[in-house]
Amino acid sequence: MSVGFAVYSTGLNITGNVTVGAANWDVHFDSSTYAETTGANMVSVAAANRTIGTTAMSFNVTLGEPGKAYEYTIDVKNTGTFDAELHNVQLSTINSPQSNYLRYFSYFSGSLFSKSFNIFKYSFF
Repeated sequence: MSVGFAVYSTGLNITGNVTVGAANWDVHFDSSTYAETTGANMVSVAAANRTIGTTAMSFNVTLGEPGKAYEYTIDVKNTGTFDAELHNVQLSTINSPQSNYLRYFSYFSGSLFSKSFNIFKYSFF
């Protein structure tokens, strides 16, 4: 008795091209949207006393008496190609004695997911 079989083989080739487009990260303050809240108890900050950069802001404000407040809004813009999410904003220059007398809060509305505009608001009183 004999057993015979044939072996067949075929090679498979896969070819193709992949192109990855340019990508960038660009989440920033939109300085053109900066606006101060006005009113009887509100104080304003002169342009010379504030700096609005792309990812940092600084200002010097004097609240001359109890009840005075400084408040502003600004948009945060995502013009990059990646979706982004805003988790927090740090206020870094309030020291311990100031924090005993100064109250502040911030909030943002909207969503920084995808390419949305967001209103970011800080209040000091």
